[in-house]
Amino acid sequence: MVYPRGRLGADEPFCDVFDHDVDAAWLERIRTQIIALANLCLTEATVDIESNAGVLGSAYRRQFTDNLYYDSLRLRPISDELVWKWSEATGKYIGCPYWSAGAKALFDYELVRRQRSRTEIVRKIQAWELTETLQSPQQSPEKQIIHEHVFPTASLRAILRYRGPGTRGVDELRCLFSHLAVGCVVTEEERRVLGDVGDLENPWRRYVRAGITLAHNPLWPEKHKGLIESAGLKAE
Repeated sequence: MVYPRGRLGADEPFCDVFDHDVDAAWLERIRTQIIALANLCLTEATVDIESNAGVLGSAYRRQFTDNLYYDSLRLRPISDELVWKWSEATGKYIGCPYWSAGAKALFDYELVRRQRSRTEIVRKIQAWELTETLQSPQQSPEKQIIHEHVFPTASLRAILRYRGPGTRGVDELRCLFSHLAVGCVVTEEERRVLGDVGDLENPWRRYVRAGITLAHNPLWPEKHKGLIESAGLKAE
């Protein structure tokens, strides 16, 4: 299990699945670094965006990892890593801004079930440990949670590989990532009905087609709140 950096706030009371310890400055710093690395790979012939992250060297990977709240830079294709690091910026499970209603209901039920008493204060470390249990492939599909990309990762990586007439600039890359590199925690049962066809204009339409309902988060970014409403995606 990979915990948030330094187990920040591990002993603090747990609020809900959207809870995290990332401030705006930290979030901006890591996302700026993600875009800078993507831009480097698309403009420098010496580093291809589909190269294994090992080509970046251990010193750069450590520097990148130092800014991450969750996980580290792994040795897999850079494009894959950048999409994951963007969507995991505030947490892969706890802290992810988007959860399906089904996944959140499962998590909430299991958290209460594990409490020794109803008056016990649930702490963040307990919540993080529960996600370790629920993400295990040993769970049945309706009881397993997964961090799923609203716009399929393979499709986004294909877009990043395409250079077209001129190289994508930093501003365009940031718009692309903020629009499409979005993660949502769903049950494995829900993931299996989502299909692998994304929607470039509004990635949340894929969830509407699958009949998945979101758990409402009052702190959704305005852009995606608008996309969710525009798609007609129900939230509860």
